[in-house]
Amino acid sequence: MVKATVRAPAFVATLTTLTDEVGEGLYCHRMGISSGQCRAAFLGLCDFIFNVLKKNKGVSLPGLGSFAVGQCVDSLTGATATKRAPVFSLNEKFNGISQNKGRYFLKAPATYVRVNSLSLAAKCKMHKTAVTYVLKEIFDVIATRLKEDKPIDVDFTFARLSNVSGRAELTFNQSFLNDFGISAEEQPPNTRGRFLVSGADRQLTKKITGTTPDAESAAAAAAAAS
Repeated sequence: MVKATVRAPAFVATLTTLTDEVGEGLYCHRMGISSGQCRAAFLGLCDFIFNVLKKNKGVSLPGLGSFAVGQCVDSLTGATATKRAPVFSLNEKFNGISQNKGRYFLKAPATYVRVNSLSLAAKCKMHKTAVTYVLKEIFDVIATRLKEDKPIDVDFTFARLSNVSGRAELTFNQSFLNDFGISAEEQPPNTRGRFLVSGADRQLTKKITGTTPDAESAAAAAAAAS
């Protein structure tokens, strides 16, 4: 009897494992930077992005993507959204990977703010250069896993970047979207119900099965003769 091979579940990288990996690297070891400080730098960045988006501006994450807020086109309805919406776009180098690009697309270029490394450094008690390097390393690890299609699930506190479902996608928390007046995403329109006749009277079925090409020709000939 041949035994079925049971595959071990794939390892999913999270913020904790990513910052542990960066914290155990040569640079952090030489500079005396702990994994906890790496996490503090990333969480400080999340707070910074959160506050910038609330001011209707954007933040670029080098080598990874960008957050922004602005007048958008709603891909679900095809209309221009009346409210400003937050969006996230992966860097162009990820165009070849499978991804869900989200419901909203910016109608015009957004205004971006430079990451305040000095403020982040003060928060996590690190040098400005060290904060910049640590964040770059975290972005690089995330980017590598995305490009190699390795499972990742990163919590930005107000949004989540994941490819666990098979496609890379950043999803904003509904509590964050509520601040922009955006309700939970609607279900796609039921095109079958709009364009196909259905119901107990089976009108469409009767129309199709109640006639034949010969019967149609005979009816047409009778109409022409009358």
